[in-house]
Parts: sequence; structure tokens; C-alpha cells
Amino acid sequence: MALWTGMPPYDPQTSRLLLQRSWWKDRLQGLPPEPEAPLVTPRPDLSSDERTVVEFQIRAHDGARLWGLYARPSASSGPVSTRIRNCGPADLPEIDESTLRHDQAEFVMQEPAGRRLADRVLDVINLYQVAKNTPGIDRTEVSLGADNGGTFPDEFLIVRQLSDWNMC
Repeated sequence: MALWTGMPPYDPQTSRLLLQRSWWKDRLQGLPPEPEAPLVTPRPDLSSDERTVVEFQIRAHDGARLWGLYARPSASSGPVSTRIRNCGPADLPEIDESTLRHDQAEFVMQEPAGRRLADRVLDVINLYQVAKNTPGIDRTEVSLGADNGGTFPDEFLIVRQLSDWNMC
């Protein structure tokens, strides 16, 4: 099954396809083995009896600041599965209520404006690692979520392929 209908994603600066293992190997080796702990700010304005919401900030591999929201069902006492999504640079992160109703947590990260695809892939990998290291998250149940239209952004498809290759 083809993931893309046209040409696969590529880096316009190097004209290299972004689905080549060798291209990613060098970039992934430069990442720290464990991500920095996120800066977390409680969001009581978005929290309720059913959910706890915090705003997080993490630093990307190139120093850019990434931010978003993390929510988990308040009633869950043990580790829960979680979903990672992103939203566009002009959109505010919003928590998907149906995810919480299914006893899952959710990370929603705002995509910075003008960010290259390769950097967005590394941002998703960084957030994936942060999610896996968050207390109360089932490390084996962290998944990538589709956008509101039900499609997966290119960076998620690339991360999924890298994961299939056991590279992240």
C-alpha cells in the first residue's frame, strides 16, 4: 500500500528523499538518548472533574521551543495509553474529548510556522519520547493520531516508517 500518491517527501536543501535510512541514521544519532524534561504549567481553565490538562514546552533538537497541551482522564489511576497529534501553526491546540472518554491521554503539539519537514519529523520523535517518559503513561501504548480530517501528516508517516525500521 502506497503512503503517498505523488513523489515521496524530500529535503529541498539536499534533494534527498526523506525515506532513506542512511539519511535519517545521521540525524537520529545526533539526538540525545533521553529528551529533556518538559516545562509544565497547570491549566485549571481547561481542566475539569473529568480531565487534567497542562501546557507543556519542550526544546527541539535545534533549540526551537515547541509547545502544546497534555490531557489525561482524572479518573484513571494506573498507566493509560496516549495519542500524539499536532495542529497547524495558526491553530490552537485542542483536546479531543473522545480520546479522554476512551480512557486515553493526549498530547497535542502546535507545529511552528515555516518549519521544514525533516525538523517536524524530529519534533514528533522528541514528543514521542517525552510522552513515553511521562509518569502515568503506558510506554508500550503511545500512538500517533490523525488530524481532524482523519489523515496523517507526512511527518507522522515518516516517524511510523522509522519506527518500523526500529530507528526510533
